[in-house]
Amino acid sequence: MKKYEILREYSIKVGNHTLYRPKALIDFGDVAAGELGGYIESEKNLSHGGSCWIYKDSKVYEDAEISGHAKVISSEVHGHAEISKHAKVISSTVYGNAKISDRAEVKYSTVCDNAKISDHAEVKSSKVCDNATVCDHAELEDSITICDNAWVGGNATIRYNSTVGGNVRLGCNSVINDCSEVYD
Repeated sequence: MKKYEILREYSIKVGNHTLYRPKALIDFGDVAAGELGGYIESEKNLSHGGSCWIYKDSKVYEDAEISGHAKVISSEVHGHAEISKHAKVISSTVYGNAKISDRAEVKYSTVCDNAKISDHAEVKSSKVCDNATVCDHAELEDSITICDNAWVGGNATIRYNSTVGGNVRLGCNSVINDCSEVYD
């Protein structure tokens, strides 16, 4: 059963891509029948399964996929990016082959390339790129860059203009503050 239909009369252009608004056909999650979503290029961008939805002025296009119970709010997701399970993406840009899953939350951030954010990780006002991974209960906040092959997990907390790169692995209860750079 389809949970939404694409309204061709509501369209916008993003580069060479034409995006359309989905309209909920049934109630699911916190979405009421008749509610308009953000913009998608085609049905491959937004699963009919689960309660996933794209809200407000979000744009999802190319081969990007939103599935499970994921929420995309005021964000842009494109390339081959995947947002799944109970992940939440707010006011962010996600592209390339980036994957955000489980109960991860990304706000005001950029996630790109082959980056992965999962579990209960929280990423705020930061950038996760290259082949970096942020997972477990890790928290990033305020102009953080996680790049290269860096892995940040456990209960690690990184705040305030810091960069972690190379093949660094930060876990357990690591805390990094105030303009730090950590590379191997």
